[in-house]
Amino acid sequence: MMLHSIDKRPPSGSMELGYEHSRSGGEWLGVYETNTLRAEGESVVLVVDTTESDAHKSGPSNSTKKYKIDPMELAELIKTLGESV
Repeated sequence: MMLHSIDKRPPSGSMELGYEHSRSGGEWLGVYETNTLRAEGESVVLVVDTTESDAHKSGPSNSTKKYKIDPMELAELIKTLGESV
């Protein structure tokens, strides 16, 4: 028997997955990274915001990278790679 979807709701909300602050090079380079999942239309988007602060350069540099995935593909990925709890 084949099931057909009769009601589908798009993803909603956002969640910060983590924040990391790293230092290297004798404390002169700092890297700050925040990873956030958020709903955008029919997709789930991973937003990676990075700020690098280098004491040898003027001002920090910022970058944002985005990666999108279908919510059902994300669910399958978690089921496949995640640990059952």
